[in-house]
Amino acid sequence: MELEPRADSIANHSPSWKLLTALFAIASLAEIILFSNLSAFTPIYLQQIGYDEAGVKLWTGILASAGIALGFWFVPFWGVLADRHGRKILVLRSFAIEAVALVLMALSPNIWLFLLGRVLTGLALGNTGLMFATLADEAPRERVGLAISLVSGSQPIGIVIGSLLGGFIVSRFGVSTLFGFDATMISVITLMLALLYKEAFVPENFQPLDHMLRESLRAVVNTPIVRLLFAFSFIATFAFFFSFPFLPNRVVELVGAGESAASIGLVFGISGVATLMATPLWGLAADKW
Repeated sequence: MELEPRADSIANHSPSWKLLTALFAIASLAEIILFSNLSAFTPIYLQQIGYDEAGVKLWTGILASAGIALGFWFVPFWGVLADRHGRKILVLRSFAIEAVALVLMALSPNIWLFLLGRVLTGLALGNTGLMFATLADEAPRERVGLAISLVSGSQPIGIVIGSLLGGFIVSRFGVSTLFGFDATMISVITLMLALLYKEAFVPENFQPLDHMLRESLRAVVNTPIVRLLFAFSFIATFAFFFSFPFLPNRVVELVGAGESAASIGLVFGISGVATLMATPLWGLAADKW
């Protein structure tokens, strides 16, 4: 997938990149609200269906990894399909799957239906890269870093809003209501993208999909900078998720089960503030240096 932006001047670009930046920022915001709620309040759900402390910790780890374990293998395939059929349909695929998964989790009376929902979220992976690639193509070269940073900057906002709002909803109405709210929100985002995301796509590669997939993987493996970035990203992500899914469990240990929902929301919300303040600065720095 080509990520190198065109070197046109700002004057040669239509204002559509601004609309795309706004759409993708809103979509990314909603998605981060969703996943921050899943990360923060899954232990509350596990408590409600009857698991003890050891069971909550065990299933927290299983659920956090279930979707990624399935979805990781499909990410290159989504990129190849985007090259064949356009990025819009693949972005819509991602949000539609999330909406279905959330409905399952909101209605799940047991761990197995909830696990199915979490597994399905893995099939939604890959939309961020497609959105960034679209912005890299559509935005003027002088504004690519800013556009991407604005979309990325919506993510810490999503953590703050999702955590605080999620804590309030869980405290007042329960965790199933929260997941139902998330399902409705993601459904609205899917409809918004379907109506407003305009893509003039003309396929240029008609080779078999298996050949395109092999060529894409070969290009990744044979590009030193990509291999290096993959290694760094793997190490950083491994270190982060080694502990992050269990932060809600730690909050429960500190405050007790009775006050845990609001406390979890507050802790996760505060943690997004520093990132919220810093992220746009990284985009401006990238445009300059």
